[in-house]
Amino acid sequence: SELAPQVQALREIRDATLMRTASGSAFMASFNQVYYAFSPQVADLERQNPAVRDSVRALVSPLVWSLGLMALSDGSEASVLALGISVIALNAGVYLLAPAAAAAILLSRRRGPRRQQG
Repeated sequence: SELAPQVQALREIRDATLMRTASGSAFMASFNQVYYAFSPQVADLERQNPAVRDSVRALVSPLVWSLGLMALSDGSEASVLALGISVIALNAGVYLLAPAAAAAILLSRRRGPRRQQG
């Protein structure tokens, strides 16, 4: 796929940095458990519909990019843990907070300006 070079880079980060620490190993175990719970269904949808494949690629690209930040770790437990928390927070912002903020803005504009009671 088009993301193959990025995925290979993430595997190298995983093997060289994450799996050498307890927090990195725990994160990867949790990530794999969640990922493999739904990835077969997503893969089926992608095969059936090219639009789904394009949507998944667009949604996954920021996640792949942000996981690359783990390459900044010096390999210590504290560094892996701090960067891991930062990556999780960044993704929470991208995937949860930004869409919620955009929806709130759109809803407030749709309702129009509020009148003050006085």
